[in-house]
Amino acid sequence: MERFGRFLNVVDVEATCWDGQPPPGQVSEIIEIGLCVVDVESRRRVAKHRILCPSRPV
Repeated sequence: MERFGRFLNVVDVEATCWDGQPPPGQVSEIIEIGLCVVDVESRRRVAKHRILCPSRPV
């Protein structure tokens, strides 16, 4: 039986952004989500996934 805490789930969220304030009427939107599983003992990535979020019509 594996001990608790051997694998670590890592989530990375990418969102739209601007230099300074967003233009009027615009908000940040999630555009991509990255997921990976890390084996803490071996310090290696054992799985990875990428989810691209569809853009919404303006």
